[in-house]
Amino acid sequence: MFEGLRDFGYAEAPNLIVERRYAGDRTERFDEFAAEMVRSGVDIIVVVTFQKGLTEVGYSEGRNIEIESPWAEGQFDRLPAMANELVK
Repeated sequence: MFEGLRDFGYAEAPNLIVERRYAGDRTERFDEFAAEMVRSGVDIIVVVTFQKGLTEVGYSEGRNIEIESPWAEGQFDRLPAMANELVK
């Protein structure tokens, strides 16, 4: 992901801030992390987790959470348009 962003001039520190959160086995922290990110006003939240972990804390796709998994499929010129779709 970061290599693709660099191809478009984005690099961590100069013009891209990446904040990582790790819950480990403590899936109860997902709510805390989500609330913190929303409060901070971030433009995009990228989540890499297992759906099982979301289910364990009461989230179910289609019921109370929407999961989007856009892929550029190696066509990095599509990334700006995909990013614009996420913020609509």
